[in-house]
Amino acid sequence: MPTAVSGAIRNTLLHLIIPPMLVSLAISCVGSIDGRSEGPAGDASPVSSSSPTPRPAGGGPTPASSENDPAVLGKSCVAGQVAAGPAPLRRLTREQYDATVSSLVGAGQQYAASLEGDESIGPFASNTLAPISEALVEKYGLAATSLAERVLGALATFAPCAAAATATDTACFSQFLGDFGKRVYRRPLAPTELGRYTNLFSAGAKDRSFTDGVRLAVRAMFQSPNFLYHVELGEPALTSGTLNLARLTSHEVAARLSFLLWNGARDAELQGAADSDQLTGVATIEAQARRMLAAPQAEFAIRSFHTQLTGVSYLEGMPKNKDIYLSWSPALAKELAAEPGLLANAVIRDGDASLASLLTASFGMGGPLTAQFYGASGSGPRYELDPTQRAGLLTLPGVMAAHSSVDQSNPVKRAVWVRKVLLCQELAPPPNNLAIQLPKVSPNVSTRERFRQHRDNPVCAGCHTLLDPVGLGFEHYDAIGQYRADDAGSPVDVTGEIVGQPADIAGTFNGAVELAQKLSTSADTRNCFGRHWFRYALGREPTAEDDCARSALLSKFEATKGNIRELIVAIATSDSFRFRKVEP
Repeated sequence: MPTAVSGAIRNTLLHLIIPPMLVSLAISCVGSIDGRSEGPAGDASPVSSSSPTPRPAGGGPTPASSENDPAVLGKSCVAGQVAAGPAPLRRLTREQYDATVSSLVGAGQQYAASLEGDESIGPFASNTLAPISEALVEKYGLAATSLAERVLGALATFAPCAAAATATDTACFSQFLGDFGKRVYRRPLAPTELGRYTNLFSAGAKDRSFTDGVRLAVRAMFQSPNFLYHVELGEPALTSGTLNLARLTSHEVAARLSFLLWNGARDAELQGAADSDQLTGVATIEAQARRMLAAPQAEFAIRSFHTQLTGVSYLEGMPKNKDIYLSWSPALAKELAAEPGLLANAVIRDGDASLASLLTASFGMGGPLTAQFYGASGSGPRYELDPTQRAGLLTLPGVMAAHSSVDQSNPVKRAVWVRKVLLCQELAPPPNNLAIQLPKVSPNVSTRERFRQHRDNPVCAGCHTLLDPVGLGFEHYDAIGQYRADDAGSPVDVTGEIVGQPADIAGTFNGAVELAQKLSTSADTRNCFGRHWFRYALGREPTAEDDCARSALLSKFEATKGNIRELIVAIATSDSFRFRKVEP
């Protein structure tokens, strides 16, 4: 690509950033007890926190019930009045980038592995704050060069007229651009954009060939902010109560549906609905959402959501002590990391779709290494398990391994995952001067005994009284998620207790299976799960303007007895999904 063109694209990208002031404000609010700083080097997972509110050090968890209770959220709603939160400019996550380019040029090479890591909203990747770096721009440029060559390798498919086209054949290029450009931008190109790309084509083809012109234009498309970002401007603003809102266009709704339900891909039917402007009403959006959720492509988004929710994304690179855990290997870690997504698909797409089933299912999913790990028989991919030992997402080996340390289980990590992710509670950060160190492994001392010092030490007791009694209930599972009956030569004590909130499940329990049963009946768990799907769908935290939409969708989730399919459809048809707040 000529230097001038490359520089122009670079400058455009570098100016599409959130102001540094907002970045510093967000960073100042980050802080949590999550166990990632505990244990040997390399034991941390590279997921950032995005807690919107700082908490005083040493305090207990902030109950999430009021923040996620549909009755509280809906107390000031006015029937028929539309309200929605903002739509910040978001850069595609690495997973979205790979899924999108695969849908455009065919599956094959993975590009996102070379890109910088994603930010996160809760447990989910979403790039809304950090400015784009020069290094990342260069990486996007290299990927665009490779993608352009893949397009040229199949140019007869994308532009049948190309076989006979000359270097000056702008008519053939226009045919290619109208279709391919719409797919890249996820909307039709404006006349000015068509003109700019035609000029690029002419500059690249001059004194060369038709393919040279296409190459230059395609490289620019794949470096455009209109491809790299979720651009959601909407139709002209409308006023609803005190809010100024914009209704998303049919093409913007189609893009949201495709990322929510198919991880970025779209088919001819969804594209046709967008082209004919059918995606502005609730009924047509609901019909598309139900159709797409029932299609095989929905497997990928459901897998993505639950992989991120359970924290197993980094399991393959997580070290474990091979002298202690002889069966651990990268191949096993890969299979175990895939299991939450496989289990979720079995429940949501092929089962009753209830959150209760997802939390209590007594079967595992995976390949031969997973079967061997479980000691299960059969050819898979589903393996029936002992219901006294395994219950849904909570006891999956990969989940237990992800929330453990190199050489031992980690009750703190496991408890933090339950409180923060399954119950949406905000936890206070530890005191700044506290050195966090896991108790050393001793062959003659159980984990429960080694962690007793947390509760005996007054500095630690404030938080660990809330955490350790939850995490110690998982002690049937070692650092790689293997079930064990003994620890340090004695029967494992898995008695636990939920201290404080939520009130509907507070009290004692005996082991993770019983804990899973308690969580499966909790309104707080259902409301928290609904909040997570909202975050995943919109790539941001809910705001006060979303309260009414969230109240409606959480009420529907409750009315359908925790049906996850109905929850997803409710989000797709909500005001927050179809509108955006227009900032003054």
